Amino acid sequence: MKGFKELAIQLAKYYPLALKVLGSSLSEGQGTRIETWRSTVNSLNSLKADINIKIQGVLQKSSDTLPCESHRELFLHIACLFLGEYANDVKKILEDDCHAESGIVTLINRCLVTDPRVSGNRLAMHKLLQDMARNIVRKDSKDPAEHSRVWRDDECKTLLRNGEAFKTSSLIKMKNLKFLHLSNVKLIQEFSRSKMVEVA
Repeated sequence: MKGFKELAIQLAKYYPLALKVLGSSLSEGQGTRIETWRSTVNSLNSLKADINIKIQGVLQKSSDTLPCESHRELFLHIACLFLGEYANDVKKILEDDCHAESGIVTLINRCLVTDPRVSGNRLAMHKLLQDMARNIVRKDSKDPAEHSRVWRDDECKTLLRNGEAFKTSSLIKMKNLKFLHLSNVKLIQEFSRSKMVEVA
């Protein structure tokens, strides 16, 4: 298709991952339609000439066009919280909410997640994809308390600290809490809610 070859060559020259992600997103489902290919090329060409912006556009488009919302949420969960974790463990934690078993396969096919079979059965992704996902979480607010996911130690401490100690009463107020991993923390109150809490 006119325009696609030139765009592909430009992306391949500067950043092979962008070409890989773009190709995978156009190779499945509606992506096989020539109208979809043309629309993708036009949308990317409408960006500024800066190749870095076009690369980000390619990566963003691939995540935005995931087939269902649960898979988009899964992508953000992995990028923010589960990189380096065993894939099977993450599937158990996120299956009910994100259909993780099928979702991880979709993310692998879209080149948004590295196949765990080549990374010691642990979840991995390119640093630029990780940065993009985390920027999506941060973009609506600078206040970590308003983010859907919190992963930085300093932000977690700020949100949970009450005086000089962490209190489980802080956790009980977090009605949307899905997963919490704690390291070097002593829980001083009983935490009986049916949430996934892991203390290392």
